[in-house]
Amino acid sequence: MLNSILFYVLQLLILDPVQARITDHLTRANVPPQIVAQIKACATSSMPVLIQKVTDDPVWGAQTVLQIWVSQMPPEQIIRQFAPACDTTMQAADAYLRRA
Repeated sequence: MLNSILFYVLQLLILDPVQARITDHLTRANVPPQIVAQIKACATSSMPVLIQKVTDDPVWGAQTVLQIWVSQMPPEQIIRQFAPACDTTMQAADAYLRRA
C-alpha cells in the first residue's frame, strides 16, 4: 500500500514533469520521435529504482523534486540522474541535443 502511494506521488512530482520537460526539450532539438518514445519508456520503467532511491535517501528525493520544479537542471541531466539505466538511450539523443 505504501509503495502504491509513493509510486503515485513520485509519478506526480518527478516522472510526469521530467517526461514533459524532456519531451519538449528533445522535440525542440529535433530528436526523432522513436528516440523520444524510448527515453520516456525507459524513464517510466525506472520507477521501481526511483522509489527505492527515495525510500533509502529521502533528502535526495526532496532535493530532486525541488530541482525539477525550479528547472535548475536540464531535463536530460535529470533523466541521467534518476534513471541511470537510460544512459544508453540518452546517448542516442546527445548528438541532437548538442546541435540545439
